[in-house]
Amino acid sequence: MTNIAELVKKYKIYEPKTKKGMLNVDKSISKAPEDISFVKAHKQEILDYLHEEEARREETFKKYAEESKAWKASIGLDKLEEAIRTFNEQKEAFDRAFERGDGRYPTYPDANKVQEIRAMYPIANAYLTAESWSCAAHHVKSSAGNKAKERIRNGEDYAKVLEEMEAEFMAYCEEHIWD
Repeated sequence: MTNIAELVKKYKIYEPKTKKGMLNVDKSISKAPEDISFVKAHKQEILDYLHEEEARREETFKKYAEESKAWKASIGLDKLEEAIRTFNEQKEAFDRAFERGDGRYPTYPDANKVQEIRAMYPIANAYLTAESWSCAAHHVKSSAGNKAKERIRNGEDYAKVLEEMEAEFMAYCEEHIWD
């Protein structure tokens, strides 16, 4: 076997973060002396391959993050998430002051601002609803939420998607009402 990619996969070869320039190899390589000699002879090529793979993975991750950020901005999800985060931070600050018994409380956050932003960006609101369903403990509800998230992300009509998501879970509940 002389293919570096196959060797890396077969013997789980990697470069430790703390020991740069070294290779860690699965102990099953001890049964194949020809592979041991190949790894020793081609150490630098294997290191170069590992570095290229890591760079490729980082580039893919960066590309995905940029696409996700652009998609969130296109539907207003970034603004809605920021408004919710700000509301929660202000509410927590108010609650902490109240629990401490401070005489001076921060301004209580205005929930109407979040509702206004939800109304301004209905697709983002629908996506957050589907996302909350996807985090449900019930497997059917979670599955329906995941499907809805994917469909909204693919550009389907958000109102129809949410309606079908709820209908799917209700159908399951009605079918299993006596279980």
